[in-house]
Amino acid sequence: MCSTSKPCHAEMTTKVRKGRRLDICFKCSSRPPFVIIRAGDPFCRECFEPYVLHKFRQGLGKTKILYPGEKVLLDVGGSAASLTLLLLMASGYEKAAHKKITCTPRVVVIDDSRLFDLSESAVPIVQRALEKCTDMPRQTFIIPFEAIFLDDFIGHFRSHIMGRETDVVVDLRESETHDSHCLWESALARTKEFFGSATTVSAKEDLYRSLRQQLLFHAAVVLGCKKVLVPDTSNTLAVRLLTAVATGRGGNLPYETNYLDDRVQGMFRVQVLREFTDKECVYYLHLRGIPFNTTIQYSTLMDPDTASLGKAAETFITGLQSTFSSTINTVLRTARKLQPLRGEADMNCAVCLLPVSRDAASSDDNRAQGTVCYGCLTSLSECPGTLPRTHVKDVLHKFLLDEN
Repeated sequence: MCSTSKPCHAEMTTKVRKGRRLDICFKCSSRPPFVIIRAGDPFCRECFEPYVLHKFRQGLGKTKILYPGEKVLLDVGGSAASLTLLLLMASGYEKAAHKKITCTPRVVVIDDSRLFDLSESAVPIVQRALEKCTDMPRQTFIIPFEAIFLDDFIGHFRSHIMGRETDVVVDLRESETHDSHCLWESALARTKEFFGSATTVSAKEDLYRSLRQQLLFHAAVVLGCKKVLVPDTSNTLAVRLLTAVATGRGGNLPYETNYLDDRVQGMFRVQVLREFTDKECVYYLHLRGIPFNTTIQYSTLMDPDTASLGKAAETFITGLQSTFSSTINTVLRTARKLQPLRGEADMNCAVCLLPVSRDAASSDDNRAQGTVCYGCLTSLSECPGTLPRTHVKDVLHKFLLDEN
């Protein structure tokens, strides 16, 4: 037996559940394994797909969040998690589905290829995946990320989709008029200027995620969707939890990690892949023969130890998970015990929309900036060239959700 008073020289071994074999599927006990999800849980191809579908439908069944006929927004991109979300939702519309999904999905693709100067966007990959979703309503809206810097994005979006209820694909940038081209080029220049003025990569990634989330909520308002389904896996949420603590948002951890996020009144942000790992999503797409892209961020090609707080948290969590397979589950189980600040906050941050406590909102510094949480205020202070700290409220008023 190991002792704390003496050094231990025992070799670390992977614990396999008693009676489990790794050379055969533990479900059917007849076919060779296709993937080993956890230590001692090998799945064959025939059993892995029903396992994934059951886990997805189980989460929807417990919360009963989707109602017949209501419109829901699907946040889809080229990543493995977002394409997995798309295919799992489509499985609920198939003729052979045991319990069909009866809501009306609206697929929204946020195209950030021009922001990161990518040679190819995620749109072709999403369209190839949509070809396999033959039974699901597939109306798709392609929104450039720079749309968040348009002077009137909601009005522009509403006028663009008017009378196009039957179109399969609606691209906000498809108009080829001179005025429209100049409008989008101006928005792109303002977007690049904003992020280019940031002095740290952590501020860039934090503001990028907040503004992208704003764009999704704006699109949901225009499309009449009260629920936004996002492809955040357990790996993503565990990293986000540590990053939130490091950036001063520890009081709002439940909104970042819970299955249902109701930070915006009258709207739910649903993290339907909360119980899935990145590994499960990748193998599910491999099983279905669907290609995917790696998620690009500002810190993608940088040193993971010094690039940003998010990258450092990801490296830390991934390293622990490779040695201790229950790391992510432990982090998320701990987060489940936390309760949101309901009575102590009566206003929301103008950038990330998280609740802001009365003490923070009434401080002299924050009154000058508008209602901005500590984390966003710190990130915005690192963008002096584009957002002067004394005029944050005037610049950010267009990001607030339209009450109508």
